[in-house]
Amino acid sequence: MFEGPIKILVKFFMPRPAYVKKTEIWHGKRPDIDNILKGFLDAVTKAGWWLDDGQVADIRISKRYAPLGTESKTVMWAEEIGE
Repeated sequence: MFEGPIKILVKFFMPRPAYVKKTEIWHGKRPDIDNILKGFLDAVTKAGWWLDDGQVADIRISKRYAPLGTESKTVMWAEEIGE
């Protein structure tokens, strides 16, 4: 469990509808990235990764289509920030 300030990288891989071009990467539609992020951070807090999502001091997030032939998913890297 992280106890101090944290930096995270979060990538949301959204479902790819059949009409989306194979070359299209970025998901620029609803749901809004900030709404997805809030629910995700709440779930990670509840899972016990950290004490409170207020500990997240540095964040990089992206929302893109899942690569062809793969399922949607969320990937996160987290690291405690040293003093």
